Amino acid sequence: MKEFVRFKLLNSFWMRVFLLCALFYGCSLKGGNLPESYLDTPEQHALNGFKFISKQRVLDAQREFKESLATNPEYSPAYRGLALAYGMKGEFQAAYDSFDKAMRYAKSPEEKALAHVAMMRLLAMKREGAWLAQVEKHSASALALVKDLPDAYYYLGVAYNYAYKFEDSKRVLEKVVAINKPLSAEAKKQLELAREIRRAKPGSAFGKRVVFLPRITRAQAAGLLVHELRRDFIFALESSPKKNLPTPTDILRHPLKVEIQRILEWNLRGLQEFGDGTFEPDEYVTRASFASLMADLIGRLDRHAVQVPDYDEKHMPFKDINKNSSYFRDIAVCLAYGRLMRGKHGLFEPKGILSGAQALLIIRKLEKEISSRSKS
Repeated sequence: MKEFVRFKLLNSFWMRVFLLCALFYGCSLKGGNLPESYLDTPEQHALNGFKFISKQRVLDAQREFKESLATNPEYSPAYRGLALAYGMKGEFQAAYDSFDKAMRYAKSPEEKALAHVAMMRLLAMKREGAWLAQVEKHSASALALVKDLPDAYYYLGVAYNYAYKFEDSKRVLEKVVAINKPLSAEAKKQLELAREIRRAKPGSAFGKRVVFLPRITRAQAAGLLVHELRRDFIFALESSPKKNLPTPTDILRHPLKVEIQRILEWNLRGLQEFGDGTFEPDEYVTRASFASLMADLIGRLDRHAVQVPDYDEKHMPFKDINKNSSYFRDIAVCLAYGRLMRGKHGLFEPKGILSGAQALLIIRKLEKEISSRSKS
């Protein structure tokens, strides 16, 4: 009897191990870091796809939406998500075709309303012609189908921000906050972004688009300096000895090649070519490299010396940097120079990213501080 019980327990244990292994293996067949689910249903694949959209993982999102449609070729949310994925890749005709199918196969007023919201997002991505009027039209259609749909208000607010209609943006985004749905937190971020853009005051067409980016590349940072830095500062940089180097091969076909070449001639620390002769234009700018860039500009454009405190290891300005860091002095200069770049909760986050609005705000603070000191 004891042997029988032992056999049953052993069998039960190994059966659980087998089932866990099968579950793990089944999930791994999806390949990669999918959201934690193994349900092979159109709803679950579409849900995974929208999670990937929110993380800017377009190819993963496309795969999930296509798997959703493989299990149900008439699933409207999957076409809606696919439209967004195509739009994020700049393939707008394919995006519009997917939107048409999302509308055609919509089974409820909510599915149809959310398809209208997807078109609002596509129009705001492309921003051509009378795009804002079309966004307003689709928003009205969505709200006629589902009263007080937060998505319709939210993406209308985002579109108003893109159009620099900040009062209209504030009006509709505050409705999202009042509705208190999951988009409420995102609406607050958009309201803050609008305040940052007003303070940054982009003056060029280039700057007016880059300020909306959640993170910027080295090429875009170069473009911001060339298009947004004050003319007299640019003249001073142009007048300094230029560094003549071969053009990096990885910028030859880049749309910002001219701007990058000018920055390379200025030989600014933080935006120089790498040791292998490349520029890596699409690599994201870190806070540390931007601090180096600002510190170099301060040294070139301001005739006054910056007094940096002699920090000891027990009294560092930030918990996540030390004197051995290659960028320590640059960060200290930015902090001493009118708190040009500050940290948060005692951390500087040197490897963290910068948004377009944050980068332009720092450039504006630099200009203001230099002007203020030059008068003293």
